[in-house]
Order: sequence, then C-alpha cells, then structure tokens
Amino acid sequence: MKPVRLTRQEETIWLAALLEGEGCFSVIKASKTYRRPRLKVCLNMNDRDVVERAALFHPPAKVGHRPPRGHSKESWQVQWTSVRAESLMRRVLPYMGERRTLKIEECLACPDLSHFKESS
Repeated sequence: MKPVRLTRQEETIWLAALLEGEGCFSVIKASKTYRRPRLKVCLNMNDRDVVERAALFHPPAKVGHRPPRGHSKESWQVQWTSVRAESLMRRVLPYMGERRTLKIEECLACPDLSHFKESS
C-alpha cells in the first residue's frame, strides 16, 4: 500500500504525534570530540516503515538497525543532532503535550550549544 501524500503541516503533525509517544529529546554532553553540548532527537521502534517515513519527513536522517537480542525484537532508529535536532524541535513544539513541551524548551534553553555561532 502506497503512503498517502501529506502536506507539510500534516507531516509535522504526524511527526509530532509519533515523537510524542515514541521520541526522545535530549542534550548530548560535551566530550573530547565535541567540545560543546549538542541537541538530539531520537526515534526508536520496531516498525521499520514508520521510522523510514519519519526520516523522510525531516531529512537528512539516517535509519539505523538493531538486530534482535535475547527477548527483544529487532528495532530501527533515526536520530537528528545539532542544527537538524533544533529545527525538528521547533517544528513539532506547537503540537506537543505538556511534558514533551517542557523537555524541548529545556533542551532549547541549553547554553553554549555546539551549533550556535560564537558571539564576538
């Protein structure tokens, strides 16, 4: 079955609903590789087609695969970091519930993010 073609606003609402239930919004701490913290949005689930569709709605994004382990099923993951994560957070923010809204606002308020230009 071919997916229904959605408008940009419908894509955003669909993605927000999916991330409301299955997404994770966070700040990755600074490290030796990245001297400043970075934003991250992650979606991990067992439905490959849904994860791939989410990745298409906010490119560029790469879909990863985790094979089954023990009692867990195989899963697929897509993540956005830095500028792409910020863009996605701002895009879905108006459609999120209270808890996710607070988490996204907390992430966006993080000082010294890696993708922000330094002020002179």
